Amino acid sequence: MVQLVNELEQVSISETNLRESMVQLNASTADMKETSATLHEWVEKETTFAEAVERLIESLKEIEELRTNADGFWTDVKEHMSEGGGHQDGSEQ
Repeated sequence: MVQLVNELEQVSISETNLRESMVQLNASTADMKETSATLHEWVEKETTFAEAVERLIESLKEIEELRTNADGFWTDVKEHMSEGGGHQDGSEQ
């Protein structure tokens, strides 16, 4: 009878340990889900940020190209104005 009681105690202790492990596993799973959601959100924000930086770089390249073209335009205008400065209009005499 004593042996039977001892074995029942062991089973009861094992069952208690199993329940505690299940509760901890459940809590860990919930934490993992929350962490996973947070990580997913962070990855999406990083992707959006990287895309925005890429668009900004492209825009800056376009602005640099426009500036370069504008410099050439104004240089041409200045040269033409200088060339035209020595000529008089036909209506003036």
